[in-house]
Amino acid sequence: MTADQYYVDLPAFHRDVQEAVVAQLQTIDDVHVELVGVGVLIKHGRTIVELRPMRSWLALSIVLPRVVKHPRITRTIPMGDEGGYHAIRIRSVDDIDDTVRAWLDEAMLSS
Repeated sequence: MTADQYYVDLPAFHRDVQEAVVAQLQTIDDVHVELVGVGVLIKHGRTIVELRPMRSWLALSIVLPRVVKHPRITRTIPMGDEGGYHAIRIRSVDDIDDTVRAWLDEAMLSS
């Protein structure tokens, strides 16, 4: 699926967020972006970030090597000794702030 096909019926900010996330991750190394029916998978060897469209936000899930407790994190799925998936609600590209960028960097460096 092409990016134009994927984003055709989604709010414009979805593409802006995906581009901001990929740009942050690529400051460290190359990533592979896979557009699938349920969302955007961003991989560096394995899936490290997912963006899933919800009704009025994007669910950003970041795989971190540790469990993080923070008010921005709405859900955590522990992965044993490997940390966990951390879900964050993103309503605009402005939500990709220094805190989220640091988590993205951590995910990238630990993959």
